[in-house]
Amino acid sequence: MSTPDFRTLARSLSRRLPRRPAMPEALRTRWEAFWTNLAPRERRLVAGAIAVVALACAYLLLWEPAATGRARLAKELPALREQAAQMTTLAREARTLASHMPPPQQGEAQRAALESSLASHGLKPVQLSIQGETVQLQLDGIAFGAWTDWLASVRDAQRLKVTEAQVRYVGAPAIVNVRAVLQAPSPAGR
Repeated sequence: MSTPDFRTLARSLSRRLPRRPAMPEALRTRWEAFWTNLAPRERRLVAGAIAVVALACAYLLLWEPAATGRARLAKELPALREQAAQMTTLAREARTLASHMPPPQQGEAQRAALESSLASHGLKPVQLSIQGETVQLQLDGIAFGAWTDWLASVRDAQRLKVTEAQVRYVGAPAIVNVRAVLQAPSPAGR
């Protein structure tokens, strides 16, 4: 029994396998003419050169980036682990500090604390009303810098956050009218 030659085997396999996009006919004809005109030794040299180029491309595109990336990650990993440990420690400390904060002031104590804080920043409210955890405030003709400084201090001291604000420029440099609604944290959601 004779063994089938390579071309017969290739044709039978190509019929079974799905068709891939074919090489343009003109290019294939030129390649076949080039290949058949080569001597057997030249064919081996060209095939070897193609194999070397294919291996070089595989190395440069697949192996080398993975190897250098692995080395870079190996260098960076200890620093990243240290940062993660610091972040965990800081998060634990923040939770501890938050649990030890005094409850926010309410009612007349809150009003007195707000008026004292406004006065210490040179601000006199036109309107200051407190309803539950909501503080409504109106200030006219104040320096914008004094307003932002007061907001930072009241955020830290009384944990009030701005939920609504209207700031209007009134003509003089950095002088504004402010209407704001501030929200205190609820006693249950400290």
